[in-house]
Amino acid sequence: MRVAVVDLGSNSVRSLTVEMERGRLHFVDGTSTITRLTEGIGQEGFLVRPEALERTIGSLGDLKRRLSDQSVAPEARAFFATESLRAASEVQEILPRLEEAAGLPLQIISGEEEARLSAQGVLLGGLEAEGVFDLGGGSLEIIAEEPCSFPLGAVRLTGLFGENRTAMARHILETLRVAALPPVRTLAGVGGTSSALAMMLRSYPREIYHPSLTHGCPISRFQVQLMNRDLAALSLEERRNVVGLEAKRADIIVAGLTVIETLLAHWGLTSYRHSECDLLWGMAQRVADALGFSPQGVLF
Repeated sequence: MRVAVVDLGSNSVRSLTVEMERGRLHFVDGTSTITRLTEGIGQEGFLVRPEALERTIGSLGDLKRRLSDQSVAPEARAFFATESLRAASEVQEILPRLEEAAGLPLQIISGEEEARLSAQGVLLGGLEAEGVFDLGGGSLEIIAEEPCSFPLGAVRLTGLFGENRTAMARHILETLRVAALPPVRTLAGVGGTSSALAMMLRSYPREIYHPSLTHGCPISRFQVQLMNRDLAALSLEERRNVVGLEAKRADIIVAGLTVIETLLAHWGLTSYRHSECDLLWGMAQRVADALGFSPQGVLF
């Protein structure tokens, strides 16, 4: 039996389809379409722009047809949103349109629940770490003993600071300091920025993406610093031609890398491990559990 989950994120609409086989979730298909639903987001809430909503609705319609073509039963699908709708000011007005486009009820999960599901996905993928971070467009989720959520996403920080990495790092460090996170010795990371970083470091074109290519990839703090410095020195047009980086992520990649670089510095860590098993995999495991299966691992 197949399970599919759709994540309505701040920067992109993502999907994951898996087959439940021999106690494990087997990767069948994954998509990621940058629609930038939170375009214009700042420190507080925001109004969804009409053009961003239309882009998102179009992507959801495409996914609805794709999942039907993959023979995923409606009861084996889940549709959820994260900071993209947690921070939106007019959720009730746009919710019916989003649900109609996807053909599914939409669940808005809390930042803490997002952090737990991301950590669950990392564990399902066979990685063990004392801390897990999930960096998205609107927020940063961290589990270090307890789940936390911070308004430190790549889209949001770009809107607030542009590419002023010094001001951005100062803001991130102050936010983390106030949170008084417990120390960790090992760290795993998920999210679009981390995935793009792993692809760039290995010089894999986006066209050949498969989770097995980068899952478990060790990434050093020095590599993050170097990549961030090099990308910041390029124009947007030059970044769009960097192997492994999605063209539509070029304008927010510096902010995303600054978050990771600053987080590693905050904990005094020299490296972390990237996980392709993330929030989507954690949610897929939850759906599988509800259907009577109990997956204990993954197959790529």
